Amino acid sequence: PFELPGEDGYGGTGLRDQPVAIQQALGWLEPIAAALAETGARAETVAFPTADRGDDLARLAKLWSATDAVVGDPDDVKTLTRVGLPVTRLVSPLEEAA
Repeated sequence: PFELPGEDGYGGTGLRDQPVAIQQALGWLEPIAAALAETGARAETVAFPTADRGDDLARLAKLWSATDAVVGDPDDVKTLTRVGLPVTRLVSPLEEAA
């Protein structure tokens, strides 16, 4: 677990805690984050287990003072749009192959 910014001390689980998931997810996320960084953007990724994905995602966006989001899941698009963030949805190579 790592500490996230915010007054309430909310913490999640980092990708390093899930070795299989890190290889699959970061294999396509890292190049995207690098491309965003080349344009001057600041890109951060996070993964965490949760029983309340939508509320926790909206909470993280608020705690991190997010200005926009790039997500892969259509439900995440709905959640973050609802809290007022501009969202871009990316489709993973695994999803395209399905």
